Amino acid sequence: MVEMNLFRKPLFHLDPENSRASRLSIAGGALKLLSLLMLAAAVLGTLALLAAVIQLTVSAGFAMALHLLLDELEELPALLFLLWVFFAACWFAAGVLHAKSGLLSQAGRPKEPAARPVSPPAPRDGSL
Repeated sequence: MVEMNLFRKPLFHLDPENSRASRLSIAGGALKLLSLLMLAAAVLGTLALLAAVIQLTVSAGFAMALHLLLDELEELPALLFLLWVFFAACWFAAGVLHAKSGLLSQAGRPKEPAARPVSPPAPRDGSL
């Protein structure tokens, strides 16, 4: 099994015995990377919006900053909200694909037989 790690958990794993599990794992890894890119964009956009709102609040007052935010910048908060929603959806879908891949990988492997109880060895002198 080949794995590529991103932070602590593997980004994807390849199962040579089950190609469908490998494809699902790779798709989950791609979605996880996409969600990380969306997270970066959402965090940077949110910080930029907060900096603009703080600057407007300091220079023009709270009421004027709120008016400008809701009237002039009406698309930006909606875009940032959608980025956060898409980040959460991609992260969840990546988790589902990884779980499904793990289940498919385990389903193809034979289960280990249950351990049998070990009886004590018989005495060698012929007495029972």
